[in-house]
Amino acid sequence: MGKHKKPRPRGAVSSPPSDNNALETDHIDKERLKTEWPEAAALARLLMDANAPAVGVDVNGRVTVWNKRMAEITGFHAERVLGKNMSDFVYGAQRKSEIAAVIEACVVDKRPELELRVPLLTTTGRNAQVLTNMTPLLAEDGTCVGVYGVGQDVTEWAIQEKQYATVMMQANAPIIEL
Repeated sequence: MGKHKKPRPRGAVSSPPSDNNALETDHIDKERLKTEWPEAAALARLLMDANAPAVGVDVNGRVTVWNKRMAEITGFHAERVLGKNMSDFVYGAQRKSEIAAVIEACVVDKRPELELRVPLLTTTGRNAQVLTNMTPLLAEDGTCVGVYGVGQDVTEWAIQEKQYATVMMQANAPIIEL
C-alpha cells in the first residue's frame, strides 16, 4: 500500500463508476428488486424447499437453481452445479442436445414443455431419471429470463419399464420364431 493511500473497506468496489448513469441504473435496479422481491423470494423458497426435484436455468442453459432433492438424486451438490451448463449433467450425447434444444425452445417460444424425461448423471455412476415440466420464467416486460422445472424421480419406474420390455421380448421370442 502506498504512503498516502487509505485502506479500502472489505467488499468495496475497486474503482468508482465512470459516470452518473451507472449510479442511476444501480439505484433503479435496487428499487425494482425491492418491489419484485416478495414474488421472487416466494418462488425461490418454493423451489428450494420442494420435496420434488427442482432445477432452474438461465437463458443460456446454465443452472441457477438445484434444490436438495436434485442433490440427493444425483449426488451433485448445488455448489458444484450452479453456473454450469445443464447438459453437462445429462447422460447420452443425443439426450444432451435434446435437453438443450428444449430449454432453448422454452426461452424462445415462452411456452412450457410438459412431461420431459431428463436422464441425469450421478456421482455413483448409476444414472437417474427425472420427469419434469420445464416452464419459462418471464419478467414483467414479457422477456424470458430463464426456465425452471419441478418434477419427480422416475428412476425406479424407468428401471422396471426396461426390465418389463426385456421380459416381454424374451416371452415373445418363441412365438416370433414360429
